[in-house]
Amino acid sequence: MKKKIVVPSSMDVYRAYGVIRKEEPNDELIPIPMTETAPLRTKYFPHGGDTEKIFVEKTVISSP
Repeated sequence: MKKKIVVPSSMDVYRAYGVIRKEEPNDELIPIPMTETAPLRTKYFPHGGDTEKIFVEKTVISSP
């Protein structure tokens, strides 16, 4: 049996969110509808504070 993990997240981890906030370059089109393989933001902590969901996304994606 193959094990799966479910990690709740939100759309603000994706680069498209950073483009909307004018914090990411808008130099390439982002296909829609977006999927879980869409590019992530490169600028961290858009909401301030010390919490960044991208680190969770990257950890989960890199696990086999």
